[in-house]
Amino acid sequence: MSGGKAQTIMELFDTVDVDITLLGARLGAASKYNYQLYDPSSGIFVPFTYLHDQYLFGGSVSSGVPDMLKIGVNYTEITDSKDTGSTPTAPSLDNYVTSVNGELKLKFGEGSQAKVNAEFADSHYTNNKWYQNYITDTAIKAGAEATFMNSTLSASYSAVGNSYTAYAAQTRIYNFNIAVPYLTQNSMWNIANKPPSYNMLYPFTQYNPTINVSYGNPSGSAATGLAYKATNLLFYPIYENNTMPYGDSTPNRDSLVLKYSGNYLDGLIQPSVKYQMANEIVTNLAVTYTVKPRDFSVVEAGVKSEFTLGIPWALTVGYKSEDTNNGQTNSIAFTSNTLDAGLEATIIKKKLMAYVGYKDIAFNGTEYMLSSGSYSLFNFDDTISSVGVGFEYNIAKPAVIGMSFTNTLLAFNKFPTANYDAQEFDIKVSISF
Repeated sequence: MSGGKAQTIMELFDTVDVDITLLGARLGAASKYNYQLYDPSSGIFVPFTYLHDQYLFGGSVSSGVPDMLKIGVNYTEITDSKDTGSTPTAPSLDNYVTSVNGELKLKFGEGSQAKVNAEFADSHYTNNKWYQNYITDTAIKAGAEATFMNSTLSASYSAVGNSYTAYAAQTRIYNFNIAVPYLTQNSMWNIANKPPSYNMLYPFTQYNPTINVSYGNPSGSAATGLAYKATNLLFYPIYENNTMPYGDSTPNRDSLVLKYSGNYLDGLIQPSVKYQMANEIVTNLAVTYTVKPRDFSVVEAGVKSEFTLGIPWALTVGYKSEDTNNGQTNSIAFTSNTLDAGLEATIIKKKLMAYVGYKDIAFNGTEYMLSSGSYSLFNFDDTISSVGVGFEYNIAKPAVIGMSFTNTLLAFNKFPTANYDAQEFDIKVSISF
């Protein structure tokens, strides 16, 4: 990927600014590949070869009164350059999204304010430009937030259509079909294989380095490539985040979120609570028409404490419970519970930091999961427990070295003879120049 970005802020009047941002990048070159897709016929992952040069264009214009009002218009597009590649007549993809957003902020004295915001987006997608009509859908989000007495309360609602397609919204996406059943700390090892296999397309990271798009079937009446197609978006671990796996742009979702957070006694007590209620708008067509839409509920609570006992410390503890159900007998009824805790110590200010962490995920019930290119109903009763330690040392301002060790235990309660554990040792050297 190569590209550039330009931004400028112009002051029209004493209290009105205009912020203009433009960006562009070449995502892929014709006849080359950056990532892999699952091939059901062969049962393996094969390189996805670009049919054409593929580009990303985008821009935004926003204006308003600083720290009070902001209104913006945004545009992104991912498109194939049709006349490039060894087969210029091959289907060319095009996906563009336009949106408008606004935010109003009102302050009431020192440390108190209220904020309301809203956004509307319209997506257009075709997997055979010039020959196949665009498929369109919309997404909206609106919210309100109030901050007072070191506490923040917020509420938001979003609705994203089943055909809403915004590939440019992908961030830090990983392909769970390559690394299962557990994503290691820093890389794409598939620790289920014996010996574990490593995907060289993801060097030293667990995240997909490219934007993943889908052509679906580019010709005939089956030309869709929509969000419900199994290869349209990279698959995800259902026990981590089944409700909004692709963030705010997750298609086919109605969602209401309530949040509370606070910061008291100079950071000694920093609690947070979140409740989310969501549902699929229509049946997930990747499964079957006979399966009713899912309902989701998420409860999260945690606390962070920053204090000094000889040296600065930061302690965090959190708990999350997520339930997925569609109310049908012998269908979807899945629950996951996650407990995590961490402790950081700044041993030498701006030089040496040490940390230790623990995470336990217990999940059980029935849910559909992508397997061998199609969705099947699985019955889970598993636990994944990890504990890790490490440190980072700033040798100089631009140079950092770090080491970490993680031990992970995977317990399959229905098949205890399949239990195993995995250890990961990482060394990180970073130099900025």
